[in-house]
Amino acid sequence: MQAPKITEVDRLVLQAILSSQGRKLYGLTKLQKLLFIAAHPKEFGLSIARPIGSLKFVVYKHGPFCEDVYRSVERLDAANWIDVTKSQTDRSTEGVVEPGFEDERAGPRLLYVYEAKQGAQEETVGANEHDLRLVKEAAKKWGWLTPGQIEDFVNRRVGLTPELKEQFMGCPWEDFVRFAAKDLKPRLSEPTEAYWRSEQAFNRERRQLVREHGEGQFVAYAEGRRVGIGRDDVALFDEVTKRTGAPPDFIGYLNEAGIRSVMAPAAG
Repeated sequence: MQAPKITEVDRLVLQAILSSQGRKLYGLTKLQKLLFIAAHPKEFGLSIARPIGSLKFVVYKHGPFCEDVYRSVERLDAANWIDVTKSQTDRSTEGVVEPGFEDERAGPRLLYVYEAKQGAQEETVGANEHDLRLVKEAAKKWGWLTPGQIEDFVNRRVGLTPELKEQFMGCPWEDFVRFAAKDLKPRLSEPTEAYWRSEQAFNRERRQLVREHGEGQFVAYAEGRRVGIGRDDVALFDEVTKRTGAPPDFIGYLNEAGIRSVMAPAAG
């Protein structure tokens, strides 16, 4: 059977995977958000102001979503340029995603994993060079975020609140921006880079810390490094602040499921 014809969107999707660490990208949600960033360079401070015209997004449950991207990974898989697998978010991907994260269309506690095969780089030849550069820049600048983090970041940056998401579900992105202009609050308060890196460090260590200290304790991090542990989150916050001269960037709660912290100094 003849392999599907590779499209312009396919080349951009492939470039996003190739630009990821180890040529492996975790999560359809993350893939969608990286390409949304690349397609909206002005909003995300990329070096080229011209948006990518071939990517069309709608408002969806995890934020901006492009159906063509979802179909693209199917074509790339069928053409044997990428491997597509699923991974459990609470076991094999600690530090890569948050425990319990639900990826776009993957199922509970599962996420898609995309890995470029040998020679896949050749298939990006012929794509618009400016578009490829935007994808590479987006991946370099924001590709270190986990799927849940980049979803949170993108939705905050464009002002897409849960209420607006529900109200405009399925609406083309350009129409949403136009109709919701009076309600949009672009660049909602965003967590700091130190917060996100500390959250990742907590997720990498969480299971080991549960084994060592048991459940029910709080763990504090600063700049991605563990700086304290205790049974009271407020007391821990105060103790770390007094000892180090600065508040912790992240406090996580030790349990088997894992939860996101609610104590995080945010960037203005």
